[in-house]
Amino acid sequence: VKAVDSPVSLVGWSLGAMVATEVAALEPARVKKLVLLAGTTRFSQAEDGAADPVLRVLLQKIRNSRNEMLRDFFSACLPGLSQDRLARKLEDAKSWSNELLEEGLRYLRDRELATRIPRISAATLLVHGGQDQIIAPEAMLRFKQLLPDALTREISGAPHALPETLSEEELTGVVA
Repeated sequence: VKAVDSPVSLVGWSLGAMVATEVAALEPARVKKLVLLAGTTRFSQAEDGAADPVLRVLLQKIRNSRNEMLRDFFSACLPGLSQDRLARKLEDAKSWSNELLEEGLRYLRDRELATRIPRISAATLLVHGGQDQIIAPEAMLRFKQLLPDALTREISGAPHALPETLSEEELTGVVA
């Protein structure tokens, strides 16, 4: 963001939504638009999504049962995932290092963004899937309480993996 001369638009999904939120709070003059798909201000609070014990189990499974952990994650992100598609996702995930996965889970465990939200000045759109099994849809409402000018859109029937379940036209319509 600092390398660009003019303000930017940021779009983030899940952990990426938390990162985009943090950037928008740290660099408010550099972010003009913020689109958060399945975002939350704190992942490890039970009322905002997964409880800390869930993250502890995931961190342990990375070393002991990585494929099981990834299979569970992909299945929760995309309920009804076909075996072929799951196999492709697991194959794609082979390039992800354990260290990278652990770093992402620690970020989710440790970050608390609620106190930073008031610094955000960007026009913000909060989008959530009504059937999200990873982050409760109520997290969007709690986020909006902290950023009252944000627009919200719940997509009924959509799971956590919004970028994978919406068509390009639907995604374009959401972020337009």
